[in-house]
Amino acid sequence: MNIPINSILSNTGINRYELTRLLNAVECKDCIVPNNDYLNRYTNLFWQKFTAEPGRDFDDILYRQASYNKKSYYYCVAYVGDRTYMRGYPLETSPVCAGEFCGTRNTTKAEFLQVIINMIAKYLYPIYSLNWNTVEAWVDDLNSRSYAYKNLSEDDIKIIEKRSKECGKQICSLQDANELNIYLKYCMFNLKECGMIPFEKIKEGYWPVAELNVLYRQQMISLDDAVKYNIGTLIDGKLAVEILSRINSLIGCSFNNDYDCDGIDNAQDSCPTGYNPQQRDYDKDKIGDVCDDDVDNEGIKNPIGILDDN
Repeated sequence: MNIPINSILSNTGINRYELTRLLNAVECKDCIVPNNDYLNRYTNLFWQKFTAEPGRDFDDILYRQASYNKKSYYYCVAYVGDRTYMRGYPLETSPVCAGEFCGTRNTTKAEFLQVIINMIAKYLYPIYSLNWNTVEAWVDDLNSRSYAYKNLSEDDIKIIEKRSKECGKQICSLQDANELNIYLKYCMFNLKECGMIPFEKIKEGYWPVAELNVLYRQQMISLDDAVKYNIGTLIDGKLAVEILSRINSLIGCSFNNDYDCDGIDNAQDSCPTGYNPQQRDYDKDKIGDVCDDDVDNEGIKNPIGILDDN
């Protein structure tokens, strides 16, 4: 992939081009080794020109142009077709960058966090659940001029009302990434109800307290990093690579509810000691509490999804 990983690891910042290339590496599951034409095209010289010369954008990067066994492949080169990953570009110079192409700018911890949440939402939502009746009651009690209310879109409120009618008083699993986004907005103001904790720099009612809790719960970020996370500073290369590496390892197994990667879902498997060091099993069903999606075995999934043994 020709990513200058050693340089990135030693840098105090990581620019958006480098981050984009790393994102492709994280999610690349069907990549084949690019042929020499591709390797020759995407050299460091190409990227140096790409970041320095005016008028360059992601249209300059070939995407799904070559095929292997009659199938087009993602060749693990930087491309941001899904604008939910990186906002403000890629197809044209961003108006927020004072005439510069945004990719040359370093990434803040706030932007990095949002990029990560956007990327992993499609893996995370199935393992979380919510009492939509409770959420609807919370929304109804909000002042329409409050930050919490204004943080919800019209579509968010429609989804809350719809899911509340569908689920009643039952706790329901989230159905898509949009519902996970609502879950995060709700939990930001209701940490205790979501089984979350405040941090040193980011308390209840402040973004991204819920996102940091989720990343910590899924073992993508350490508690120490979460506590010290300052969204106004730049993400350094070492921390970015560490978090993305954890996500890469989780995508294959943990996000599919298979912590030990043995092909058996956690709910049908014994819970491996590494993820459940105290081997707690509240309902004595031989599924450790960390892996059990119904800890007390009453037929309703846990309100906060997968548990944290700590």
